[in-house]
Amino acid sequence: MIARGHNRFKEIQEDFYVHGGALPEELIVPVGYFEYTMPEVQNLRVQLVKTEYRLLTKETLILRIANPNTLPVRNISMTVTSQALPLATIQLAELAGKDETEVSQNIRLQHQEMTVFQIALMYEIAGSTLEETIMQPITIKTMTQSKFDFDI
Repeated sequence: MIARGHNRFKEIQEDFYVHGGALPEELIVPVGYFEYTMPEVQNLRVQLVKTEYRLLTKETLILRIANPNTLPVRNISMTVTSQALPLATIQLAELAGKDETEVSQNIRLQHQEMTVFQIALMYEIAGSTLEETIMQPITIKTMTQSKFDFDI
């Protein structure tokens, strides 16, 4: 950079010019140091909005997904299973930094023994692909509940 006002040329004779500054020792040379640091990445937060479901009926699975990072998360893929049976696959293109959203899908639970939803999560953040598995406990209720004890 040249200091302001020091880049003028003065005409002394017809074929001869002299300038009034901008010698190498009059220049300002900016110096900067840059260091790349990888941002600290936290896992997405996934939570079941509803944890109680009825057996053999059409239910709505609602998941709340929160991004605690300042960076956006892209290509979010969630596969929800229970006892190795697939229940839902949910895709989300992007979730902005410090943002959250809810996604839903209809499901039908077939077995009384289903007590946990396993959510396999895969997403991209800061140029890396991350995978994690989240376990969410659930309660299954049948259409008829009996309070009788037949063991007399």
